[in-house]
Amino acid sequence: MELYVIRHGQSETNVDRRFGGWAQVPLTEKGMNQARSTHEKLKGIKFDRIISSDLLRAKQTTELVFPGCVYSEDRRLREINVGAVLEKKCRIASLEEYGEPLRKAMENRDYRAFDGESTEDQIRRVAEFMDDLAAIPDDERIAVVCHEGSLFSVLCYVLGVQLKYHQIEAGNASYSRFKRQNGVWKLVSWNEGSL
Repeated sequence: MELYVIRHGQSETNVDRRFGGWAQVPLTEKGMNQARSTHEKLKGIKFDRIISSDLLRAKQTTELVFPGCVYSEDRRLREINVGAVLEKKCRIASLEEYGEPLRKAMENRDYRAFDGESTEDQIRRVAEFMDDLAAIPDDERIAVVCHEGSLFSVLCYVLGVQLKYHQIEAGNASYSRFKRQNGVWKLVSWNEGSL
């Protein structure tokens, strides 16, 4: 199996330095153009399945990278849940409001104190999705459109290690490729097409 994991294009919360989490946040014009650029890079490749996070920014990216496609949605591909109290809020203003508990949450990427989830929670959620891919034949090529944290979780799953978040980054609308053969996953490339 070949798996292309695409990060969504730039969203409004990416630009404004606000928490995105599970909020339904749209792409910016730049994000739409990034997705169109990724379309140009991938348009000659045939995909057997296309799966998107159910959040707006990922679905918009899916529809621009694969215009006219039929795709399924999977909520397990969502970004980390930061808790509804933080969604769409300015990071700096939130730090002033919540102080040290939020600073620690951001540093550790663990938002359980705000009714969200931790990095480990997200990795487990995405691992369930990856485990389900085992039912798909190895000769299929699949595209997944999701978020930086979800892509990071796929990488941790494939490598079998838990990396520290932001040790490795992926640009908006970039894609990373993975391959599964005889039940073994491998990383093929990272952060291709990043603008």
